[in-house]
Amino acid sequence: MIINSRYNILFKDKSFNYAFNSLSGSLIKITKNQLLFLQEGKNANSLDLSNSEQRILIENGFLIEDNFNELEFLEKNFRTMSKNPYSAIYTLYLSMKCNLACPYCIEKSSNKTINEIDLEILERFIVNQLSTINNVLVVWSGGEPLLYWEKIKKLSKTFKSNSRKPFYSRIVTNGVLLTEEIARELPTYNIKHAQITLDGPPEIHDTSRIFKSKKGSFNQVLQGIINASKYIKVTIRINIDSVNAKHIPRLLELLNSSDISKENVILSFKPIVPGYNTKDTSNLLSNRDFSIIEIELYKQAKKYNFPTSLYTVNPNSVRCAYFHNNSFNISPDLKLYRCSEQIEETQFACGKIDEDSNIKLYRNVNKLETYDPYEDEECKRCKALPLCMGKCPITINNKNCNHGDGCVPHKFNTCERVLLQNNIEYNDLLECAENPLKSRCN
Repeated sequence: MIINSRYNILFKDKSFNYAFNSLSGSLIKITKNQLLFLQEGKNANSLDLSNSEQRILIENGFLIEDNFNELEFLEKNFRTMSKNPYSAIYTLYLSMKCNLACPYCIEKSSNKTINEIDLEILERFIVNQLSTINNVLVVWSGGEPLLYWEKIKKLSKTFKSNSRKPFYSRIVTNGVLLTEEIARELPTYNIKHAQITLDGPPEIHDTSRIFKSKKGSFNQVLQGIINASKYIKVTIRINIDSVNAKHIPRLLELLNSSDISKENVILSFKPIVPGYNTKDTSNLLSNRDFSIIEIELYKQAKKYNFPTSLYTVNPNSVRCAYFHNNSFNISPDLKLYRCSEQIEETQFACGKIDEDSNIKLYRNVNKLETYDPYEDEECKRCKALPLCMGKCPITINNKNCNHGDGCVPHKFNTCERVLLQNNIEYNDLLECAENPLKSRCN
């Protein structure tokens, strides 16, 4: 017996009816007859639908066999990927030192730097992983990792020579030290991707990303992006809150008129979320409010022909490295954390690399380690589950966060997002066909 998929999202504009399935990833234009059929659910068999109309819905995952349990399928993929022994992501913090003094980071910053003995232990650990695991991604972070560029170069050479597969890494940097010379060296040392953050145009960015002298860093960061984009892929992360949101269009204009190599740049808009030590959350956006702003910014980025991170998450993966058993953030003192947000919050350390370069996990697992999206009734009911594979466990357990903050923003703009992804222009506001009283997806 054929039944409706639980992950059908139906919507329309003035011209067309659309169906998107968040599990299969299929987006199609549908006839009014198909729309009514999908809306009727259990009563669908009483409606007339031609063989060709029904075949299209079956081929694209909108109609499924009644013995196919989609939730069990998702959970099985989640469990498999979480325990996948053939891949790992290690984010390495050689130091927490930084050459900037950003206000939202300074209260967490320290000068802690890895000592030479621990550096040798870390080197052996990564070499061991590279020689036994098929796919290992190393991410250089900090602090500011480029303060230790010579150490990174030395380690990268060692890692490359001991890797079973072609070795490559990424770097998360503020961009200030990305001179032309260093940028040119990045691919030589197998760094294929950089993430660099801008908080807005100069008048906004220079109030938050500042040097210890209180001088702004916008010009240096932009030049670093320009330099790096000549040689590797660069994600420009643009953090959004209620204060800087209205200034981001001007930032996009500036980026468009700069010498950035667009073919190597990806724009990524992200809501600012509260950290463990955040004291003032008054300027932070809800996911629903951010989702509206996000779509408008992606439209403008598209107008300037900038590639963006506008994507839906592949349903056969986990939400992030937090849920992957083999992946860790490694602090300068070799403690292990599941998330970068936890670094230096020692109560959240889940283990340590011992003197023999082996992982030693702690027995006292905290409640964050036990979060499971398939035991969360809200997640199990949600049509966006295949797009995110669960809430952010850090956010939902943070006392500074509100209910729902752990969800991905595209839970609230799925309709617009998938149309933009597929380069489909739509007329006026979209309407959720499942509930005409709601103008946005829920």
